Amino acid sequence: MDKLKKRVLLVITLAFILSFLIALLLPYIPLYGEDIGLSISMIGYVIAVYHITQFAGRIPMGSLTDTFGYGKIILFGGISLFFSMIFYILSPGLWPLLFLAQMFIGIVVCMEWVTLPSFMTSVDLDRIPLFTFVVGIAYTFSVPLGGVLKDALGMQLLFLMGFLLSIPSLYIVYLIIKDEKQNPQPDRNTGNVSFISLYKDAFKTLKNPQVMRGSLYSLLMFLNFNIAISIFPLQLSFLGFSATIIGGIQFARIGSETFIRLFSKKIETVLKKKTILMGSTLASGLSLYFVSQTSSLFMIIIISLLWGTISGLYHPVVFEVVAAGTDEENRGKGMGVRGTMGTLGSFTGIIIFSNIAEYFSIALSLALAGITILFGVLFIELFMDYRFDQD
Repeated sequence: MDKLKKRVLLVITLAFILSFLIALLLPYIPLYGEDIGLSISMIGYVIAVYHITQFAGRIPMGSLTDTFGYGKIILFGGISLFFSMIFYILSPGLWPLLFLAQMFIGIVVCMEWVTLPSFMTSVDLDRIPLFTFVVGIAYTFSVPLGGVLKDALGMQLLFLMGFLLSIPSLYIVYLIIKDEKQNPQPDRNTGNVSFISLYKDAFKTLKNPQVMRGSLYSLLMFLNFNIAISIFPLQLSFLGFSATIIGGIQFARIGSETFIRLFSKKIETVLKKKTILMGSTLASGLSLYFVSQTSSLFMIIIISLLWGTISGLYHPVVFEVVAAGTDEENRGKGMGVRGTMGTLGSFTGIIIFSNIAEYFSIALSLALAGITILFGVLFIELFMDYRFDQD
């Protein structure tokens, strides 16, 4: 196996394991909180720690990646995974450890979605669709698997599985570091690193129109993804569908979202990346609106398939767009800014639209989320034309 293929295999394998574990555990942390006697408000705080870590951590993760190199930051993520599983395992006896577990798993996700894509684009940009496909496959199958295992054997088994899988993950990290030492990167400037400078340097990448476009569309698409896994299932439950049917609908949406990523390169030969980002985001907004207007299972399945198929093009394309707008020295910063903007959309969106769902109706919440995304696309295109045509 040549060196290039080896690097691609190592990064994709690590991304698969991380995605598999995260999707296996995180959807069921609220239920686990109930199992160990936490109040609903305390469960909300536990979940919030994860999102806050994401929001605060993505830019520093990208900047530190550019400063210290991929290997050291991937190692930091691997160690964080190991300790997060230990804290989860110990949490039944000391529940505040859940906060530490959620913080460390948040660090892992920051590394997965900032450092690994940045590393991947530096190794082989053409393999980004494969990278996002493998991550999607892990999410597609591990979410329902986690539910089955939790119901049958309990969360402690899932935590133990996570701990056992963290060990081969660390070995893969070791192989990545070993490979990096054999193929040293150009010297990096490691002087004068401060928390404030990390953010200032990262936000400078927004001066590039491609990074700006990718970041703004990420804000809308993260909102879409979070609504799809939180409020959308509540609407399906309100309509009277069983958990099995809801799982099947989500499987269809996420599965089609994953499958289409393999064809993103071919689609890029026909459509510009700008058009793909715009189209995938518009399709997400329309899907949220129309799925709120029907109670027909058939129509919901059709909308979900179209929703996943078109919106699935976002991930491989946005990584390529940000990579094209940055040099390798600043790519981690660009990926970090994109992720932070996305997390902002996810975090604020779920707060706003979950409250609309509670005080008015779930259907109205979905419809308004879709309309917000549609108007968001219009705003982005007008802003981009004004901001960068003026320069």
